[in-house]
Amino acid sequence: MAAQTTTIGVILFDGFELLDTFGPLEFLNYCPGVQHYIITESGNPASVWLGAPKPGAAPALATSVVASYSFDNAPDLDVILLPGGFGTRAQEKNEKMVQFLKKAGQKAKYVLTVCTGSLLFSRTGLLDGRPVTSNKAVMSRPEEFNSDKYPGPQWKPHARWVHHASTGADVPDLWTSSGVAAGMDMTIAFISHVWGAEIARRIAQGSEYTPQEDPDVDVFADIYHL
Repeated sequence: MAAQTTTIGVILFDGFELLDTFGPLEFLNYCPGVQHYIITESGNPASVWLGAPKPGAAPALATSVVASYSFDNAPDLDVILLPGGFGTRAQEKNEKMVQFLKKAGQKAKYVLTVCTGSLLFSRTGLLDGRPVTSNKAVMSRPEEFNSDKYPGPQWKPHARWVHHASTGADVPDLWTSSGVAAGMDMTIAFISHVWGAEIARRIAQGSEYTPQEDPDVDVFADIYHL
């Protein structure tokens, strides 16, 4: 795979989390033969929200990111990167988003979710029966996260990230991380898995980043008493 072009689709929506997206993308862009695309439902820019919007109020918008493609004309993808963010709550109810993720996920070789991106992706059914993790602050709040609301996956409350290999056709190799910065640790591990440990080491060193290399070391699970 590393010897040919690898297409990475970054699926964005209003209210996505900035570091969930561009931390991993910073590393992925240095991998050999990578071409990434920003994909939104309509092909319009996606905006970051400054915190969770109050009921009945419009969200305060920050950075906006220009899209390469819409759901209608997006190319087939080797890798899907799905961030979290406050906007995932609305997107879980967006059937167009869920169906696009399901269709693209069945074709992709790898799916990477960061933070609450795993909650959104779980709506596709492609996480059912598979070990996954998510943002620990969210997982600690029963009103937001419980087995009735997200019944399919095997949720791991104590994990910096989780890797679950493909089990057959239409089942992508799956990487899910804890909240925000954890996506960077997961991505370095993913790069090592796909392109090799030396390339992962050079990318981390070039970024002056020291990744957590043990996926089972999760201090935030302890902080949130999970």
